Amino acid sequence: MDFLIELMGIIGLIVLLIGFVLNIQKQTKKRQIIYNALNFIGATLLCIYAYINSITIFIALEAIWAIIALYFVYSLVRKEPKKKLNYKK
Repeated sequence: MDFLIELMGIIGLIVLLIGFVLNIQKQTKKRQIIYNALNFIGATLLCIYAYINSITIFIALEAIWAIIALYFVYSLVRKEPKKKLNYKK
């Protein structure tokens, strides 16, 4: 079980770092869904990891980070033009 918890923390860290590196290399922008989705997923995994390990200040940091990233994902999804689906009967 400890291995899975550590693995979750490592995956969360890697996901956050992927978003960071993509942003630094100008492969993505802060106002893109992929960047904020990576931040949300990574921060959520790290928040769960911190909760399991009772690291209070890290729980707060990652929870706030995840909430902000989720807000931006939601706002960016709402701004995307809605495509009409053509269903053939």
